Amino acid sequence: MSKVTGKTIKDAKISLEAFRNLGFPGAQELGNMFEFYQMKPDRNVDLTLELNPKAKKFSEWMQQNKDGYKDL
Repeated sequence: MSKVTGKTIKDAKISLEAFRNLGFPGAQELGNMFEFYQMKPDRNVDLTLELNPKAKKFSEWMQQNKDGYKDL
């Protein structure tokens, strides 16, 4: 994101439990999803792109959607 926007962007450090308790709809479910991502090994991006040619790497997606982040 920083490369595309030209601004320094850092991720917020928050525990899974704190995220689950943020109180917005879906916070518990998203917290569970993030926990799953932490427990499982990284995915094979090349295989994903082979199986689904419409899938994009994050850097490609970010470049195509950078206008939505111009006001960060």
